[in-house]
Amino acid sequence: MNTAPKIRLRDWLDTLSAHGRSSFTKIEALDALGVTPVALKLSLLRQTKAGILAKPKSGFYVIVDPPHRALGCLPPEWIIAHLMAYMKLPYYVGGLSAAANHGASHHAVQELQVVVPNVRTGLRSIVCGKVRIRFMRKAAFKSAVSNDFKTPTGNIKVSDPETTAWDLVFFSKSTGGLDNVTTVLKDLAEAMDEKKLKQTIAAHGDHLTARRLGYILQFLGLKELAEACKPAGVQPLRLLEPSAEVSKNIDPVWNLDINHPLDPDQ
Repeated sequence: MNTAPKIRLRDWLDTLSAHGRSSFTKIEALDALGVTPVALKLSLLRQTKAGILAKPKSGFYVIVDPPHRALGCLPPEWIIAHLMAYMKLPYYVGGLSAAANHGASHHAVQELQVVVPNVRTGLRSIVCGKVRIRFMRKAAFKSAVSNDFKTPTGNIKVSDPETTAWDLVFFSKSTGGLDNVTTVLKDLAEAMDEKKLKQTIAAHGDHLTARRLGYILQFLGLKELAEACKPAGVQPLRLLEPSAEVSKNIDPVWNLDINHPLDPDQ
C-alpha cells in the first residue's frame, strides 16, 4: 500500500512557478500529484475559479500571476510556444501581431495572430479571459521565414518583415482590409529589404498576392520594394479587392482592376 503523502496542487503550482514554469498539462499534474482524475478535476476547477489557473485549451493549463489575473490569462505571447508544442503544430506569430513586433503598431492589436500549416480543419480561435488567439492557415507555410523573439517565458517564432508584408495582403480579411494593410505597410517598410522581399515572393510562388502587395507599395511611393514584387511575364487581369465589384479602372503595371481605391490612415 502506497502511504506516501500526496502533494497539494497549490504547492505543486508554487514549485513550477519557482522553476520558471508558467504552464502544464493535465497529464503532468496527474503524474506529479498521484491523485485520481476526479480529484484532480475538482482541484483544477477550484484554482481556475479562483483565477490562479486559466485553461486556453482542454488539458492545457496556465498559471496566472497576480498582475495578470484581471486579464484572466497570461499575455498570449507568453504562452503561445508552449501551447503550440502541446497542440503539436508548427507555428509563427504573423500578420498584425508580427508587424507590431517590427515596429508597425499603428493600431492596437486586439488578438495574437498565429499562422499554422493548412493541414487541420476546425482549428478555432482560442479565447481565454480577455486573451484571444486567432489561427490563420497557410498552404505555403514552409515558404515563410521566421525569427526568434524573446518573451518573459522564452522565445517565440515571429515572421520576418518580408513574410509579414506578404501575409498582411494574403490574409487581408483578417488583418483589417486593404486600407489597414496599407497603413501598416507604410510603417513596416522601414524594416523591409528589397532583396529579402524578392526572395520571399519567389518562395511563395503566388503572383497575385505579389502583385497586390506591389501595387500597395507603389501607392506608398516605395518604388524599390514595389519593384521586388513584379512577376516575370504577362499576368492575367485580376481584382485588387476580391470582394468588391469590377470597376474597369485598370492599372497597366500590375494588370489589376483597382476596384477599391486605397484610403490608409494618415
